Amino acid sequence: MDKSQEKEEKSQDQQQKSAIDRLNQAAQKARQGKTAIETAKKGAKLAKKASKKLAGRAATALGRQTVATIGAAIVSTAPAWGPPVLFALAIGGLFLVVIIIIIVLFSGATPPPTCKTISADPTTISNNLGANLSVSECSENITYSWALPQIGGVFSASQSASTLYTPPQVNSSQKISIAISICSISAPSNCSQYQTPELTVVAQKLYSCNGYCTIASSCPSSDITGQGTCPTSPSMICCKKDNKKPGPVPSCSEIDQRLRQDYRIRTQSGTPPISYWGPSTAENISCATKQGLWKIFSILTKSWSFENRLLSTSATIQFFYDSSDPTHGYGLTAWAYRMQLHNATYRINNNLSLAGAWITHETGHWLQKRDGSLEARFPDLSRLNRLDSGCYEPGSGSYWLKTYSLRGGNISPIRESMAEAISLYVYNEKYNIINGRLVSIVNFKIKCPNTYKWVRDNIFRGYEYN
Repeated sequence: MDKSQEKEEKSQDQQQKSAIDRLNQAAQKARQGKTAIETAKKGAKLAKKASKKLAGRAATALGRQTVATIGAAIVSTAPAWGPPVLFALAIGGLFLVVIIIIIVLFSGATPPPTCKTISADPTTISNNLGANLSVSECSENITYSWALPQIGGVFSASQSASTLYTPPQVNSSQKISIAISICSISAPSNCSQYQTPELTVVAQKLYSCNGYCTIASSCPSSDITGQGTCPTSPSMICCKKDNKKPGPVPSCSEIDQRLRQDYRIRTQSGTPPISYWGPSTAENISCATKQGLWKIFSILTKSWSFENRLLSTSATIQFFYDSSDPTHGYGLTAWAYRMQLHNATYRINNNLSLAGAWITHETGHWLQKRDGSLEARFPDLSRLNRLDSGCYEPGSGSYWLKTYSLRGGNISPIRESMAEAISLYVYNEKYNIINGRLVSIVNFKIKCPNTYKWVRDNIFRGYEYN
């Protein structure tokens, strides 16, 4: 073998060794790439428990780690590989980064639930006038949790999409906002938080007059007690409770003023917000209808306690007409400051006693909305069913004071039974047709003594009607 042939063979051996070294290096870098992919997969599992934002951060971090790994591989082998190989590795590395990010972002991370609307009505509230809070247009299969603000208060249903919030008594006006957490049932830690619009809690409480509040001209000077507080708009004074007389029915020229002055009530032909019941149109309100309304409230306010609750908030009664059933009266009182009555003109002008029992029931809902503790204090319905045998009937998983007919759905048996009890306390009897059968309670005081006693002690504070 001559020297030239020996030199050529050595050169070939060196090239083969160099090629083998490059293959070994490529295998090692491939293993590093595999490790990076496995790391990305582990990150994907963690991302399932995180929000999209966290997943994005994880993708960025893993992408940087992978780029660094691949970059190190490219730099370490740059002397051995030519530019075409380096270019191919760079393209392959970028492709791998993209794949890793896609794996992380789309590997099952569940976005938090959402709601489009959160509302509070009204936004100026007090211990006597709560706010109806609600969220709507929410994701499916979620839970709700309202959180009390720092000043405290009471929710009627803290784990529901809607609730009545009643603040505590405050000494001065305060601005608050109430938070709600909305969480996925399948992943309880996957939650979103929302805040209500700003609420103003004003310093206001039930008027503590130990008699009844009235305008000065309606109270003889000898009956002015000077004890307790009454509304200042309109200006009222505290008069001895045993001497209250309704007085003559106001004339047509003064009836609107007297409804506002005596009971803080104004009437309105039905206008937006449109009633939830229909089909209805605005009903004209005659003078006789307003006078009948005044008579109904003159009966209720013989009780100084009831009157003080009534006077705690100004309110509007809206009148609607349902042409499909013009003699049937029905109402909706879902607010502390508004009542909607359908076909009330016919009912008031044709049978004032029946209309009075109906409107007293609706007024009971005003009291509930203004004092959130009433519902919590009302006795257990199953217990009342046992104690006042024959006064309650089962339905929709609970018991109802039997003269109330609209049972089930989202209607509260406690609220409706309480409002019905207030009406029966004043009018003593009621007849109703429910599912084609006559249902009646006659002599409420004797027939339902335990329910009667609760209403007497908690709503009318001892005052009893003959």
